[in-house]
Amino acid sequence: MGGYLALMLPLAVAAAIATQGWLRYLASLSIVLISLALYVSGSRGAALGAAVWFLIAWLARLSRTERRHRWRWFVAGAVSMMLVGLALATNPRIRAWFDPARAAMTDGPALDRWFMLRLGGHILQDRPLLGVGPGVMSRVSNLYRPIETGAGLDHIQQLHNTPLQLAGELGLPGLALYLTGLCLIGRLWWRLWQCPLAAADRAMLGGLGGGLLAYGISSLTDYQLENIPIATTLLLMVVLLIALADAYGLPKRLISESGRRSASLALWVWLGLLVYIWLPFTLTIGFGAWADRAFYSQHLNQADTHWQRATRLSPWDPTAPAVASEALHGLDQVLGDSEAKDNVRSLLLDYAHQTHQAAPNDAWFNQNLAVLHQGDDLAQALTYAARAVQLMPRNRNYGYWLLGELLWAEGQKQGAIAAFTLEALVNPAALTSPLWQKPPLQVLYSAVVDQTLAEYDQLLAQMEETAFGYNTVYETRILLGWWTGHPLPTVQPERLRPMVQALLMADTNPPDRPQPARNRPGHRVSHT
Repeated sequence: MGGYLALMLPLAVAAAIATQGWLRYLASLSIVLISLALYVSGSRGAALGAAVWFLIAWLARLSRTERRHRWRWFVAGAVSMMLVGLALATNPRIRAWFDPARAAMTDGPALDRWFMLRLGGHILQDRPLLGVGPGVMSRVSNLYRPIETGAGLDHIQQLHNTPLQLAGELGLPGLALYLTGLCLIGRLWWRLWQCPLAAADRAMLGGLGGGLLAYGISSLTDYQLENIPIATTLLLMVVLLIALADAYGLPKRLISESGRRSASLALWVWLGLLVYIWLPFTLTIGFGAWADRAFYSQHLNQADTHWQRATRLSPWDPTAPAVASEALHGLDQVLGDSEAKDNVRSLLLDYAHQTHQAAPNDAWFNQNLAVLHQGDDLAQALTYAARAVQLMPRNRNYGYWLLGELLWAEGQKQGAIAAFTLEALVNPAALTSPLWQKPPLQVLYSAVVDQTLAEYDQLLAQMEETAFGYNTVYETRILLGWWTGHPLPTVQPERLRPMVQALLMADTNPPDRPQPARNRPGHRVSHT
């Protein structure tokens, strides 16, 4: 949203300058509305792009103004820049930049973009020439995200940086092609600016250049080329630049007949590839919609036929088999033991495997297969469960718990203890589950608790006591020790929240001592 507003604001200003009468009033109103929307959007990248455009436009105007009128433009521009600065200063997200005490805790978007920048760097280190391919970032991003992201940046679709996104998807050649295009557009704009243009055309040229500049800066914090309004506007702006160049007779570099023939052939090949990709995918979407309609109309055979066609037309797209497996899983849950249930189960597994084949690095697809095979094929289930936690090592969806159950079912006791310990480190509430009081996990509980507390003690020993997050880890260790009935170390009350302090004090008061935690399996203690 912010990038589109930054793109349109210079064009609105150019329209207000170039037009007369009611059109000028309409353009002026659009300037006010776009500016307000830009402020409300809170987009810092768009605000920075608009501010840079305004500063450059002001300096360019000062340089072209007669000396005796220059002071007026200087005062007007200075006042306007003060208003822009005031607007930026009142933006809470921008103010957070200048508050070091809060920046690390509150500026999540900026931190995410830093992690995405590193993620893109990892992609270029691994695949510098080809990238990961267009449109598949969400399926492979977990392979490259920094470990510091924790449970964040899960299957992200874009890197929130246009040059970085293109480099990650298309490799360095794609980035070079993008930068070459920008240079050619900038060169054409500069050549036009040097021409003796009519006032209206110069205003339009300034608006085009300003819009491209503002959006170019904004695009360093976002990727929106898949947005149809933005892509269409950018294309029309380039077409207008070319039309201006033709209107003012800029010298052209003529292409030879053989060159035109080669360019025409390349264009037809490109269009053929687009049709080859677009037509099957369009049919895939249609078959998917027909399958959904048939399934919820209780026509299972017809739905299966449409899902199969959609999957065969676009085997690289996991959408159709994923939707099919989700729908069939719901049906499988309500069917009793029967031949129909066996058939549905067979279809469910088939579609789940097709989904995984289309996106083998999707953590959720791996975890789904681990759950589906948990009861009939432990070896396969273990493979998929291990891959799921590799792709999402700090997700709180009980991936390590599932892995621990599978390892324990295979008789791998130490592996199961390690998996459950990792689950407790990622999700401390896992130690409060009532499942620990029942077979088959009951015999593992003491070992998992001992290992978990030892890991927390080691983590605290490695952390600086002044480090951000130390108190949270310390409090979690104290609460887990209290819950499991282990002797507590010397407690530092100043590191605990008042609620936790009150809890510990109440538990040390003999007359009011609550029932031991291990006898209250349904109770929960928050670790946040």
